[in-house]
Amino acid sequence: MSGPTPAVAAALLALRKRPDSAAAWNRLGVAFRASGNWAGAAKAFGEVARRAPSDEARARWVDACLAARDPRQAHGALQSGPVSDPGMRWRQVGDLASAKGLAYLAADAYEAAVQVLPDDSGLRVVAGMAAVTAGEGMRGLAHLEHAVVLAPDHVESWAKLCVVQEICGQPEAARTSALRTLALQPAEPHASLVLAKLHRSAGAHREALKTLEGGDFSVAPDWIRVRRHHEEGQCWDRMKDEAQAFAGFVRMNEEAERRSTVDRSAMVAWRSMVDALGPVQDALLAAAAVPWSPPEDGPPPVFLAGFPRSGTTLLEYMLGAHPALQPTDETPAVDALIGQLPRLLGGQAVYPAILEGRLQDPALRTQLRAQCRQIFAALRPGLPDDRRVIDKMPFSTVHVALISALFPDAHFMCIHRDPRDTALSCFMQDFIFNGAMGHMMRMDDIVDVQQAVFGLWRQARPAIPIPVQEVHYEALVDDPEATARRLIGGLGLPWSDAVLGYRSRLEGQHISTPSYNQVNQKIYGRAAGRWHRYTAQLAPWRAALDRNAAVLGYGVDGDLRGARPGDAE
Repeated sequence: MSGPTPAVAAALLALRKRPDSAAAWNRLGVAFRASGNWAGAAKAFGEVARRAPSDEARARWVDACLAARDPRQAHGALQSGPVSDPGMRWRQVGDLASAKGLAYLAADAYEAAVQVLPDDSGLRVVAGMAAVTAGEGMRGLAHLEHAVVLAPDHVESWAKLCVVQEICGQPEAARTSALRTLALQPAEPHASLVLAKLHRSAGAHREALKTLEGGDFSVAPDWIRVRRHHEEGQCWDRMKDEAQAFAGFVRMNEEAERRSTVDRSAMVAWRSMVDALGPVQDALLAAAAVPWSPPEDGPPPVFLAGFPRSGTTLLEYMLGAHPALQPTDETPAVDALIGQLPRLLGGQAVYPAILEGRLQDPALRTQLRAQCRQIFAALRPGLPDDRRVIDKMPFSTVHVALISALFPDAHFMCIHRDPRDTALSCFMQDFIFNGAMGHMMRMDDIVDVQQAVFGLWRQARPAIPIPVQEVHYEALVDDPEATARRLIGGLGLPWSDAVLGYRSRLEGQHISTPSYNQVNQKIYGRAAGRWHRYTAQLAPWRAALDRNAAVLGYGVDGDLRGARPGDAE
């Protein structure tokens, strides 16, 4: 590894002689910048801005942070005081944060840019979509509505507006905006897709298919092309043509797989991690059961898990309507903590092996708990500090030992649904793919992951040292109030009628999972047992699916054998 350049070495020597000199720090920043060490330059220019504040010094600091690809530090630098051209720099921070998947930071940066450049219609569109991604649907709509006022003939503004209006449960407004988009640009793909979805929701399935046929999806973004096939499959499903519907979902997944940006190595790593948990899970759970006194760092969380498409989102927002609970819409704090374990603990081992023989250590538990809390706060800033957070991640069942060790004061909920239904529903969804969800594009992989995840849960369940409540999706849709009352009571909370009125709190809110449409509707049971209609299509996997169903207490025909887990506490 090469040492510092002569200019950097000279600047460091000068700084040792005058450590409080802004000029010496600036010389070091310039030397780092010339050598391409932008992280070093950002640190040095930050010291200059603190010691000799000026617009120019802060601008150099911000620009170095941006060049170092550090949106959080750039955000903090911009907040420290005035800079030249703040609108441009706030937008650059938003772009960088968005590229790194930091939705809330991006939305905040774009909001600041809009305050400086309120009449930039393109910026309004970007800010609106960022706000929606961060869960601020109404704020996003306001930006997009302003954008079309500023540029009434701008096709992209109208197209994005109709998409967001549909997502946020404003069908008539979405229809008007979609028609306006198509008047400006016939066959525009976003508007064609939205209009087709609205036709399907109104029961006009053939009109929806006709609208899709008329759309020009050759110029559409990848996600729109995938959702076009998804919408076709949904239409045929509603028309009870299972063969056509399944063929549509096959095309959707093939398109998604061709265009997916998922790192295949991430998929392999996730699956290997699941396999590695089996041999060590008993030891990890035993370590987690060793008593310790966690720090008083806020209300204990409620962890909610279940296989994807099991009803986790519905249950999260029902329970989250309780005044003592706060939904968070899938915030992967535990996954992020696991990714940081090698750096935090040192060595070459990875999770779960890195925790063997160490998880019972109170000092380590305290450290990892604090880190997990810090990650969560960074991912979801501004949450009320007097409510119990519902940390909902579908696959967190596999991490129940780690969760139990770090949060012995928490509750764990797991919702089950007939695996034949969840397999079919996963295959029918256009997920945002990552290392775990990348396995949802092929039925072979879905069934395989079910077997592994359900096996881990069956192994872990008797030894989980924190309170656990289990419930079946079928029980939830059959009797929502009775099911919710049991779960709320299990958390030690008084009943609140707000739980049953959860839908009123979702107006204008963007839910990031594929369940957003269902959660905004009145609870229905039409999806329960849908697999019976697809017996011909599911035939190649039926034996394996029946075995997976038996693990969760479902019979060959879908009946629940005996008591439903957690239905009686």
